[in-house]
Amino acid sequence: MEGILLLIFIPLLRATDIELFTADDQQYVELSPYCITAANRSAFSFQVSAQHDAHVALMSTDNTAGPLYEIVIGGWGNTQSCIRLGKQQECKRTYFGPVVNSYTYTHFWVSWANGVISLGRSETVNQTKLIDFTHTDPYPVNFLAVMTGFGSTGNWKFINDVTCNLEAFENTRVIINNTECNGITTYDCEHGYYLVQGNLQRTCLTGRTWSGIPPVCEQITCNLEVFENTKVIINNTIYNGITTYDCEHDYYLVQGNLQRTCLMGTRWSGLPPVCERCMCPCSMQNQRFYNSSEELYQRIQELRKILKVEKNSTNAYLRKKISVPDSRPSSVGIGNICGYGVIIVLVTLLFISDAPILYRQMRFGTN
Repeated sequence: MEGILLLIFIPLLRATDIELFTADDQQYVELSPYCITAANRSAFSFQVSAQHDAHVALMSTDNTAGPLYEIVIGGWGNTQSCIRLGKQQECKRTYFGPVVNSYTYTHFWVSWANGVISLGRSETVNQTKLIDFTHTDPYPVNFLAVMTGFGSTGNWKFINDVTCNLEAFENTRVIINNTECNGITTYDCEHGYYLVQGNLQRTCLTGRTWSGIPPVCEQITCNLEVFENTKVIINNTIYNGITTYDCEHDYYLVQGNLQRTCLMGTRWSGLPPVCERCMCPCSMQNQRFYNSSEELYQRIQELRKILKVEKNSTNAYLRKKISVPDSRPSSVGIGNICGYGVIIVLVTLLFISDAPILYRQMRFGTN
């Protein structure tokens, strides 16, 4: 028995229903703020719980100032229902009998296809019709409104068939997913992409349509920059791509960076490279410059290993190994005599060779 009751009440408790309360004030409440309109419809179904005098307006404009059809449900103390050509106008068609209940919801439907205005009491449109009226000069029906009054309040339920379909777009991701009426769905471009047109925030509107324009995200690409006296070695202009330059032959880097990375906002990292002509091409050719002190220190350590002189391989060290020193007085004396003698002989020969010139200058002068 409990299972049967559950099945009976499930349709009345649908989470998709849009609920609305109307006061005893005879003021119509437009349904467009709930994204419910007559656009793309020719019929409308709903539930209402009221003691009497539930009213539905089928309007041309989104207010009761324009042309409208007024449908009274359970008026005159829940004894009559009728169709009117305007608010509080005379009834064109009337149904007699109670139709609403303040303790339970009752299903109704209204339709307006081809100028035939109809009211029925059923969950399914066109079933259990109560009254209809054919209008030879029909009003356009674009908007809907409801009200209660004359000593009655109302609780209404409408099928939530206004939720927008979530749209997915290439190279984007959904940050906030809200497809309800007036809900805002937020997108963002995938990493490495940026918005080139459209909107990253879109609102669900009436008619299950979205505000704004679909977002279009494209991959971040930097413009390749070419600099004087440089050449491009590696051309990679996509996001996070590294473009590598080199100075032309006989030119060297004086400032800037020979490697630059494409960043967000289509910007390049570092500074543009500036290459100037070498003053001494032979000595400057193939010089290498470093972008950091760590890289320079590493290179210095490598050169130290290459240029290191092994003491054991020098000539002075090898002579000590193959020659035996002689410290005897006779050997030292002979060495001194020979060494000084050679020097004296050389100095004497130089003096003798210059003596005639010196003599002439002393005797006859420098002229």
